[in-house]
Amino acid sequence: MKRLLPGPASVLLGAAIGAGCCFEAAAANPLGGQRSGAWIPVTGTVVALDRAHGVLDLRHAALETAAAGTERCRLAHRDRLKGIHPGQDITALAETDRHPWILDNVRVVRVAH
Repeated sequence: MKRLLPGPASVLLGAAIGAGCCFEAAAANPLGGQRSGAWIPVTGTVVALDRAHGVLDLRHAALETAAAGTERCRLAHRDRLKGIHPGQDITALAETDRHPWILDNVRVVRVAH
């Protein structure tokens, strides 16, 4: 019986698949590297905003990983602070294992009056 060794095409395919997986994992975390904690959906109200330091305080309901309360948060993409103002409701993915929390995919769901 003849034993088949992997040819150049299958080696390249394996390398491409492996590289794609690594790229996808790195791209999944906007801060670079692997996401270290739980990224969970969160909706809340912006109660304070410090543009100079790139942080906001978010009042939220109880989550899988945190009791209801107000949490200091930093945006993964600081340029997104431009459209955010105190009093707005936002939705985002939050990495709650870090302090301050990291928010990504931030969307305004209710504009402040």
